[in-house]
Amino acid sequence: VWARGEAAGSFVVRIRPAGDENAPWEQFGPATFDVARDLTAVVRVTGLSPSAQWTYQVIVSPKGKGALQPGGPWRLRTLPKPGEGKVRIAFGSCLKVSVSPEQPVFAPITAAEPDVFLWLGDNCYYTDGDVENPTRLWSRLRQARGLNSTRALLAGTPQLAQWDDHDYGDNNSDRSFR
Repeated sequence: VWARGEAAGSFVVRIRPAGDENAPWEQFGPATFDVARDLTAVVRVTGLSPSAQWTYQVIVSPKGKGALQPGGPWRLRTLPKPGEGKVRIAFGSCLKVSVSPEQPVFAPITAAEPDVFLWLGDNCYYTDGDVENPTRLWSRLRQARGLNSTRALLAGTPQLAQWDDHDYGDNNSDRSFR
């Protein structure tokens, strides 16, 4: 589970079978938000049964504060074992907030409940001023991922991504972009 904090701190993930309110929560983590990576962190959740539905929460502990702040609960599905079921894959590209500030296309994608979403490149577009300033690059990415339509997709659907030129920086950029 990938998460971005609002400040320094850490988070854990609690998960249990969906629909079973009496099942104990299993906890994974903690992971510390990495300032060098725009306060992002990853907690790996392992050992889940295939073809199952799960309820999970992200519990954030801000640095210097004792209270844990829960996010969720959200639901996810694990994939079937290979060869034992169908997998629904959704995909998209070219998330340009300056052209479509709300990105309504993600609502029906989320409603279709895909098993995975593939970002096929140009997952965020930067403006000319953004590419000269790493803080602005992170800010533009936060803007794209912070839309209500993308937040819902990110919270309940596993994501895989490939990068194209705009994901690195300016038009026609590649991995050599500073």
